[in-house]
This record gives sequence, C-alpha cells and structure tokens, in this order.
Amino acid sequence: MTDPKRVALIVGASSPAGEAVARGLAAAGLRLALNDLMPGRIESLAKELNAGGAQAIAHAADVSRKLALQTMLQAVLEPWERIDLLVFLPVAQPAGNLLDLDEWDWHRTLDLNLSAAFLCMQSVGRVMRELGGGRMVLAQSLQPGAPPAWQAASGGLGALAAAAGVELGTHRIAVHSCPAEPDQILALCLAETKQP
Repeated sequence: MTDPKRVALIVGASSPAGEAVARGLAAAGLRLALNDLMPGRIESLAKELNAGGAQAIAHAADVSRKLALQTMLQAVLEPWERIDLLVFLPVAQPAGNLLDLDEWDWHRTLDLNLSAAFLCMQSVGRVMRELGGGRMVLAQSLQPGAPPAWQAASGGLGALAAAAGVELGTHRIAVHSCPAEPDQILALCLAETKQP
C-alpha cells in the first residue's frame, strides 16, 4: 500500500532559504526530495533531517538539462510515487553589469533560474495532473542593483508563474511566486498541505 504522506521537491535546496524551507516542511511531516547543483550540502541536510526523524533524499542534478531532470524525477517517484509540492529557488547570480556581462554568464543565469523552472514545472506538472492536483511555489529574488541577467531571470519567473497559474489551475495545480523569504515560501507551501 502506498504511503499517502505528501512529497515536496525543493530545487535550490542548499541556499539558506532552501535549507530553512526544508526544515519547515520536514517539521510539518512532508517527505523531501532535495535538489541542487552540487551534492555536498544537500546530502548533509538530508542526513540531518533523517536523523531528526524526517524522510529526505538528496539528488544533485542540473535541472536546466531535461535528461538530468528526468533522471532525478525517476529517483523521487520510484520510492514515493508522487510529488505534491514543487519549491523552486533561484541558484546562480553572476557578477557583471550590462556592458561587461559575458554572453555565457547571461545564458547560464537564465538557464539555471528560468529555463530550469519551466522544465521543472512542465515535468512535475504532468505528475501532479495525474495525481489530481498539487502546488508550485517559485521564489523570486528581485534585488535593486542586482546584475541584469539575474533581474531578467527573476522577472521572467514571476511572469512564468502568472501564466502557468492560469493554465495549470484547470488541473487543480496552484502556482505562486513570492519573494525568496523562507516564511513567505513556507506559508504558501503549508497552505496546501494542511488537512481539512
């Protein structure tokens, strides 16, 4: 029999906000799949959460690459058979002003912080549609004076969330964007996970 406990996928889990959200969701009883580009911090976080009685797995992957994303999702779905909540946090902020920014840094920033969000929302959205619904929370980090690639990616994330919310709402999938503040992210996440 499948355990009905909800599953949250946190992309960008090694950031300070990601760690705080992971701890809050673990305390609320969710099972956690932790993702980031590098394994070290998310593996330590998963170990810490598991030692405290939570259920957490870590899977390092560049989710701006569809094959890597699909491999990670398979690793989450194989044991747990569901993803109820997607939390997407921004991960890369290059230095450089508009006149000096390298083209590679521009593309990489948009890949990691906007294209990755699209791919995650599309793939996880298909899983949620099969489950009958879910929730996605996209954290934006609009910082005055931040480099233009970062600002473009963050602004695009808000627009993507707004457009996706209309489409995915027909499948009972709620989509929200909010500042990358743990308390605000958790409030949106836990609004979905409270049982009637």
